Amino acid sequence: MKIAFDEHIPPTMVKVFQTFASDKQLLKLSADLVLEKAQTYYPKPSDPDYLRRNDVPWIRRFSKAGGKVIVSGNTLMKVNSHERLALVEEGMIVLFFENAWNQWGYFHKCSLLLHWWPMIVKQLKTAKPSSFWHIPATWPKTESAKLRSVPNHDLKLEKIERQKADQPRIRAERAAKRQKEQEADDLFKAADRRESSQNEAR
Repeated sequence: MKIAFDEHIPPTMVKVFQTFASDKQLLKLSADLVLEKAQTYYPKPSDPDYLRRNDVPWIRRFSKAGGKVIVSGNTLMKVNSHERLALVEEGMIVLFFENAWNQWGYFHKCSLLLHWWPMIVKQLKTAKPSSFWHIPATWPKTESAKLRSVPNHDLKLEKIERQKADQPRIRAERAAKRQKEQEADDLFKAADRRESSQNEAR
């Protein structure tokens, strides 16, 4: 299974894990993992699929080369609509680090990934294509710890669609409220008129 580490993962860290991948302990977890740098799949400016500051071309190239998994330090990839769509369309299993991870030092980052590696490999065996996962910024004490599943769809768009779907109900509730207020207002006006007419009659 091909795993690409994106440009937000330090290159030396990728080298460390490529070395670890051939270690007996890691081979026991899974012998079919191939760890690569995402940069290997970056198009050059002269290539027809080149897009400046855009991850879509390399995601598609990686997929065509048999890539299945991306480890990313860029959580914005989840909210960037065209990049998220490419990840979903290509059936990528994506492992994101938490935002806090980007503020850490090199050894801190390496140790977290190494600590989670057995759980990551276990998750990859059952994870569905186009699924997104967060690697928690914690060091669990047992290997029964799990990655956190996160949505692979546009949460902002989902919120907008929910709000649109709620508009008829909200309009009806407002209209009913206005109707009640009007009825109450009419009752007060009617009572005032009665009181006025009674006063005049005296």
